[in-house]
Amino acid sequence: MTLPTTTLPTTTLPTAVSPQTTMAAVAPPRLWDGDDPARYDLLQSRVSGSLGPKDFLEEIWARDVVDLVWEIFRLRRIKADLMREAAHKGVLEILKPRLSLLNGGSSRDTAAKWACGDHKAAAVVNHVLASADLTMDAVHANTFSALIDRFEIIDRMTMMAEGRRDTILREIDRHRTSFAQRLRHAIVNAEDAEFEAIASEDAKSLPHTAMDAARVLPASVAAQGNGPTGAASVEAKPEEAKPESVA
Repeated sequence: MTLPTTTLPTTTLPTAVSPQTTMAAVAPPRLWDGDDPARYDLLQSRVSGSLGPKDFLEEIWARDVVDLVWEIFRLRRIKADLMREAAHKGVLEILKPRLSLLNGGSSRDTAAKWACGDHKAAAVVNHVLASADLTMDAVHANTFSALIDRFEIIDRMTMMAEGRRDTILREIDRHRTSFAQRLRHAIVNAEDAEFEAIASEDAKSLPHTAMDAARVLPASVAAQGNGPTGAASVEAKPEEAKPESVA
C-alpha cells in the first residue's frame, strides 16, 4: 500500500541587507535639486564602511554623520557658487574708480555685460585690470567683501554641522565603550556563577566522604587488632623469679 505524501510548507529565510539599504527603506535621503545621488551613495558607503555600525542605533548615527558631512560639503559649494555668481559686484568695484579706462562706457553696464559673458566687456575688464596692475584676485577680494555677512552665516552653519558630527562620533564611541563594559561584567558574572556552582557541588560531596571514612576506620582498626601483629597475639611473658632474700 502506498502511503500518501505530504508537502511541508517552505520557509524563506530573510536575506541580509546592508545598513544603507535599511536606512534608505526607513528614511530615504532628502536631496536638493542638483545634488548627485550617486555621490551621496558613495559617501554613505564610505562612512558606513569606516564606522562599521554594530546595531540599528549605530546605523542611525552613521546616517546622521553622512547627512551632516553632506551638508558641510553643500555649504562649501554654496560659498563657491556665491563667489562665482556675485563676481560682477567685485568687477563693479574695480571699474568704479577707473571710468577713464572705459572709453566713456558705464561701469555698471560693463560689469553686467561681463557677467553675461560678453566678449567685448570681458576685454574691457581685462584691459582695466592690466592697466591698474591688478589680477582677478582683486575682483575676488571685492566680491568677498560684498558677501562677508552671508559668508559669516554660512561659516557659522558649517561649524554647527561639524560640531554635531563630532558629537555623534563621540556618542558612538561612548555607546561602544558602554557595551564593552556591560559585556565584560556579564562575562565576569557568568564566571563567578560557574565558580559558585562548582564550589557548591564540592561542598555537597564532602559530608559523604567523611561518613564513608568514619565507617571504614573502625573496621580497619579491628582487622589490625586480630592480625598476627595485633595486641591479642602477643604472648604473655613468664614472670621472672624474684631473688630470695638472704636471712
